[in-house]
Amino acid sequence: MTVDAADGPLHAARIANEETSGLAAAVATEDPAAAAEFIDAYAGSGVFWNSTTRLLDGFKLLRLPETGINIDRVPGPRGPVSFRDLYLRQYVVVPSGRLTS
Repeated sequence: MTVDAADGPLHAARIANEETSGLAAAVATEDPAAAAEFIDAYAGSGVFWNSTTRLLDGFKLLRLPETGINIDRVPGPRGPVSFRDLYLRQYVVVPSGRLTS
């Protein structure tokens, strides 16, 4: 856990983005505008307002058992990973009428 004082929501988000794992961060404030600013600027998997980051759990969020796998800052599953996430996806965009079989 990282706890740090910040000069405002953007500074707090920068600290969370640069100094932590990027898995989850929480902001404690009663100011909705400050919370929104932090939430918009944080790039991690889970962002929480006046709530514990322990809620970033597959069963709590998805009602599915987790595999316990967490892939760090690379493409692929991140955060709570369930059996639905244990496959690779590929999105293909092609011109209209040019679908492949």
